[in-house]
Order: sequence, then structure tokens, then C-alpha cells
Amino acid sequence: MTGLLLLGWALAQEGETLEPEETARVTETAPEESVVVDWFGRVGHARMEVERTLQGMGWDQRRRRRGDWVIYTHPSPWKPKVMIHDDGFMVIRRRGVHIARPQMADLNGWEAPLEIALCFVAPLACVHMEGLVVADPILERQKQILVDGASPSVRPLADSLANREVQKRLEALPITLDRIWIFGENPWTGEPLADHAARRTLLLDQWLWPADNEQGNQVRAAVEDYLRYMVQASEHPCTEEEISATNAQRQTKSPLVLETD
Repeated sequence: MTGLLLLGWALAQEGETLEPEETARVTETAPEESVVVDWFGRVGHARMEVERTLQGMGWDQRRRRRGDWVIYTHPSPWKPKVMIHDDGFMVIRRRGVHIARPQMADLNGWEAPLEIALCFVAPLACVHMEGLVVADPILERQKQILVDGASPSVRPLADSLANREVQKRLEALPITLDRIWIFGENPWTGEPLADHAARRTLLLDQWLWPADNEQGNQVRAAVEDYLRYMVQASEHPCTEEEISATNAQRQTKSPLVLETD
């Protein structure tokens, strides 16, 4: 009796257990491209495009949330499941042992009760282990199909996310830079900065840290303007040695130039 009750609960949840630790993050070429889920604006639209792409490829049997993940499965139980994290990565994982009702023909609404009844009469009909035994080459081929099919919709999602994040950073940047230069405080630790040289060093680090891409260049330009019009116009400007040392460390093509016209 206890076994039947557990089976009934599992059918209601249709959760998966005994999942192997075999994962592959989706990218344009295959191991790793991170994207973040958002339900608003351009990011939300791009996110829905990713979902439509997955559904068009057949991963539309069930869409459910488990913690921070949204999980998509295919009607064929041996095919991998696709998981999208709220922080953005898309992960392909081999399906483990799972319980699902057998698919029956349309019986004018009676198919669902009959499917559940069949699971009690013949429990093994509802226990699927195909994902565990599918050969690695076949599984890898399915992963590559997902990678190739999802990349065109993942790329705009990643771009939308990057643009959204850089706008957030640009909005907060003036306060961060003021805390460093005017108040002499490290914004991340709260510790005081010993002197103006330490303040300049941390400001120059803000110019160095952004990535060498479109979004990073926007942040770098904002920091450069701050250095040019706030720091260089003060009684404690950046020295030529500090500027040269910063340019020696840079990973961008364009050097730091603080001369005003």
C-alpha cells in the first residue's frame, strides 16, 4: 500500500530522481554560454524567444519550475532535459529515472484517469529509465542539436542581459566614484582610503576592470570622464606616472587619455 501511495504522489509531482551528474552548458560551440532569465522589457521578450525555440524543437512536454530552474522535457523519455537558471545559464542534462504517465490516444477526456490507473495496475509502465541507458554518442548528438538550434535565440538574450546590466551599473557608477574620490571610502569594504593617491589608484582600477567589449567600453568612458573633469580639475590630479602605469596594464586598444581640450 505504501508503494502505491508513493507512486500516486510521484505521478502528481512527476518529478525526477536519481539524476546523474552529467551536464553540458549550452553555448554557440558547446560548453558554456550564460544567459539570465528576466520577464520584463527586451530581456523578457528575448527570454520568451528562447522558450519558443525550445518548444519548436520538441521540448514542450512539460515546463515546470524547480527552485531557481525552469525545466523543459521532451516527450521521448531518452532525450535530455533542458534547464534554464534564473541567473541565466542554460544546461542540458541526461534524464535520470523518472515517473510519467503513459501516453494514450484521445478518449474524450478519459485518457488521463486511464493513464493513472495503468500506473497502479502496471507500475513499470510509468517508470522510465531510458535516459540512463541511451548511448553517449546518441546523447551528445541530441545536445549538439539543442546547441545549434538554441544559439540564435540565446545570443539576443545574452546581449539584452548585458545591456540591462551595464545600464544598472552606469546608473550606480556616479555614487560609487563619489564615495571613492569625495568621501575617501572603499565602496565595497567600507574601509577609509589613506590618502588621495589611494583614491586615485582605486578610481584608475575602475577604468581597468571593465571587459574589452561594447558594454565595458561604456563603463570605461564614464569613468574616464569622471577622472578627466573631477580628478584632473582638482588639487590632486593623476600623475603622468599613474596614467602610464594604468595604460601599461590595460587590455583595451584605446589608452587612457585625461587631457582636456
